[in-house]
Amino acid sequence: MFKYKPPGDLDDLHQRPSREAFLEFWHKWIENNIRNEIAALQGGGRGDYAVPSPLFFSEADTPAQSGALPVTWNAYPLAVDRQTEQNPTEGWRYLDTLRSTTEHSTTSAEVTTRFRPQDEYCEWHWYDGERPRIAFTAEGPEYWIALASQDMDRVVELYRELVSPEVRLEELLLPQPIVFGEWELPAGFYREGRSPPHPWREYSRGRNQSGRARYDPAS
Repeated sequence: MFKYKPPGDLDDLHQRPSREAFLEFWHKWIENNIRNEIAALQGGGRGDYAVPSPLFFSEADTPAQSGALPVTWNAYPLAVDRQTEQNPTEGWRYLDTLRSTTEHSTTSAEVTTRFRPQDEYCEWHWYDGERPRIAFTAEGPEYWIALASQDMDRVVELYRELVSPEVRLEELLLPQPIVFGEWELPAGFYREGRSPPHPWREYSRGRNQSGRARYDPAS
């Protein structure tokens, strides 16, 4: 039976009791999102007109018939390129500037969170100092929220592996409730990594045996 897998087919819960519940949670969440998008297209919820038969389907119903296609993408957000009139210097400065938003506020309280206006699936952070480095991540915050909902202990382990062994549990918990997409996250739950520390999959000088990039503070 077809199942939607985590980003990059990651197996962060290998040999852990929480693995099967997480994989089922992730599959159902992705499947429901795709079905909702199809229904919205058919009903005209994505524009001024309906698309009776959108070229968009769930592989849970219909297996894909074609092979993988190469995608050319340099990860620089096209919207920023247009906004800055194709001025790379201004664009990079805009993308690296830490900003604030209240979009995650609840109905009962205004919440201010910090972010950099980078597109999901390729975000980065510059670490200055004697040995400057740039860390990249390609995993959406939804993955980490789902992981935390099933196994917060493993999330802490991953932060200590990928960010720093000094990361403490309390640093990763929300001080107050927020709204993130369809989820209302309570105080004391994992705060998705939009402000440091962040679970960067660090591109360093070496990789571990699984092929995943490893944290290397000397890079």
